[in-house]
Amino acid sequence: AIDIPNLKNQESIVSYLDKETSKIDRKISILEQKFAKLEEYKQSVIFETVTKGLDSNVPMKDSGIDWIGEIPKHWEFKRVKEVLNPLNKSDIQSGDSELDGVYDFYISGAKTKKINKTNLHQIALLLPTGGTYMVHFPKNVPCAYSTDVLPLVTKSLLNIKYGFYFLNANREYFNQSYFSGTGIKHLQREEFFNSLITIPSKNEQDEITCYLDLVCLKIDKKKEIIKKQIELLKEYKQTIIYEAVTGKMDIL
Repeated sequence: AIDIPNLKNQESIVSYLDKETSKIDRKISILEQKFAKLEEYKQSVIFETVTKGLDSNVPMKDSGIDWIGEIPKHWEFKRVKEVLNPLNKSDIQSGDSELDGVYDFYISGAKTKKINKTNLHQIALLLPTGGTYMVHFPKNVPCAYSTDVLPLVTKSLLNIKYGFYFLNANREYFNQSYFSGTGIKHLQREEFFNSLITIPSKNEQDEITCYLDLVCLKIDKKKEIIKKQIELLKEYKQTIIYEAVTGKMDIL
């Protein structure tokens, strides 16, 4: 049986919880804004670096592309199909994941699942073809990808990690330009493979990749701390609600 307090005490509990949970919600909101700003900053750093390089003193030229603007004068443009090759289509369905799986399993979605079989044994970019645009760069190989994911491997001109940063930096543009259709949007492959990518020298690509790895690591560590703070505040909120309504907290 549950002891129900009288109406006056119920009102006191509600008043207390309104006040305390509002304080917690404000703190959560501030942290969520900080988290979002860090992600925006991360994307802006990546975009600026893969379109402008690391040397602010080099001569620039107009790229002729509105969403890229100026690029270093000595950089080239290549079409995606000139620097990235697709691998074979997967025969693993997105629903084939296993809770106790050993290998990472990439599907059309932000969350990586697990599976006990593999079909990717080399470094590659994984591009989900349904939903919204994103690019995965698997940390662990071998791994697996589903039928609705397009695996891409690099040709000699491209450092694959640089390619990952470029494709991620232009996420919003690619999502608007190369994903369409009624209902769930799908990748328009021909348009995507004909899109342009900035190509610095191989040495510059390596330098840019190393720089962005360090910057993104620092930002991601800050994001992880904020994420943990948000989780703890949400747990605390649930705790005081439970303790208040069950009489385990003296607030009267």
